[in-house]
Amino acid sequence: GTNGSFQLTASGFPTAFTFSNTGSALPTGITLSPSGLLGGTPGAGTSGTYTLTFQVSNGVAPVGTQSFTLTIALTTLAVDDVNVIEGDAGTTTLNFMLTRSNTSGTASVDVQTADGTATVVNGDYVALPLTTITFANGVATQPVSVTVNGDTKFEPDETVLLNLSNPVNVTLGNSQGTGTIINDDPQPSISINDVSQLEGQSGTSAFTFTVSLSNPSSQAISVIATSADGTATLADMDYVQLPPTLVSFAAGQTSMPVVVSVNGDTTVESDENFFVNLSAPVNATILEGQGIGTIINDDVAITSFTGPTATGTGTFTATFTGGGANCAFDLGNSGLIGAPPGSGAVPPTLPAPGAVFAHGLFAATIQGCSIGSTLNLTYTYPSALPAGAIFWKYGPTLANTSPHWYQLPATISGASVSFTITDGGLGDDDLVQDGRIVDPAGPAVITPAGQPVQPVPGLSQFATLLLLLLTAGIAALMIPRRAPGG
Repeated sequence: GTNGSFQLTASGFPTAFTFSNTGSALPTGITLSPSGLLGGTPGAGTSGTYTLTFQVSNGVAPVGTQSFTLTIALTTLAVDDVNVIEGDAGTTTLNFMLTRSNTSGTASVDVQTADGTATVVNGDYVALPLTTITFANGVATQPVSVTVNGDTKFEPDETVLLNLSNPVNVTLGNSQGTGTIINDDPQPSISINDVSQLEGQSGTSAFTFTVSLSNPSSQAISVIATSADGTATLADMDYVQLPPTLVSFAAGQTSMPVVVSVNGDTTVESDENFFVNLSAPVNATILEGQGIGTIINDDVAITSFTGPTATGTGTFTATFTGGGANCAFDLGNSGLIGAPPGSGAVPPTLPAPGAVFAHGLFAATIQGCSIGSTLNLTYTYPSALPAGAIFWKYGPTLANTSPHWYQLPATISGASVSFTITDGGLGDDDLVQDGRIVDPAGPAVITPAGQPVQPVPGLSQFATLLLLLLTAGIAALMIPRRAPGG
């Protein structure tokens, strides 16, 4: 409170008087001197009205008593509560106001900020150090400003405190002001991006998707990510399934990776795609819930195959035309195999007794072809094929779905065999129009048991005719003639 005093006087006697308090106790900070001076500085909490009784003495005996009312009105100082919208960038200001109830004389008080739910560590506001605020005579109010940092983080409304201490010539009323920082940022939304990259020809490639938030949050956020077939499928082993997977964001995080493994191969195919779908968001909404993974084909259509025969006779070459732009040998499932009878990939029987496959068989797998398309194939062997060679095929047919030998129509000329196969037709082991042709086949001649097969050089029709005539003439000359009359 403010210091004050009152002088009490008494008259009617020639001697000096003394004064004393004979009633209730004086308020804290107030005293009465023997000469009758009532004064002092009222203590905290002493405001109010008091009935006082004073006695006057002439030094010998009391000569009079007087009661009167004392009213104490303390000068108080208080701080208000304020709020401000945070903003997305830059700074805003919490403008507190200090107000005292009496403007007489000077006064001062210390102020300092303190964390509420808003903190200096999180950059919510700028700390105000201990600062003395002074009131000049006649001044009732003084402002105190606290700087608030704007951001885009979704969070509850937060508070910063302004504390008052060390009052001088005032009594503290409301000594703590609350500044409320009003959140103006939306709850985050979740999105996932699209990823496109080359497939690779072996092993796996990591397709890394990014799950992102539209803005940060003070809350933990989560969402479920799961893969799904597009034109790329799990059945075709194009990629590795991503089971339902929890993607979690700690407070303040805005992006998290999600990885799907894609299997490399050498199959020529169109670009394919799969999906990563988001669901079950917590503390957020979903804005873009499906990421598309595009597997870019990096395989070249291989329409020729070259390799050494399994029987060691030399180099074999296979080529084809037709079937569409993506039709190609599946090199991982095509190869030269030995002569039957055998086991495994080699047929267990011969097509006929005495059949000899001098160059073994070629087990071809061709895939990526247009459904139902027809291929023109040419097999070239290390040397000219023997006269009478037949092009044999081992596998099922529509008439007999058990694997068996049958003759595949073909044109044999010198060291080459030319023939056609239609997807799903005769010569295609799976008998299904699926763009994939499986064809183990090869040329053979049937000879008497134990007699080797000798390759015959190719001759023109005219040369062959001359050879036949010459052979016939020699045979005629060697026939013995019967003597006349014999």
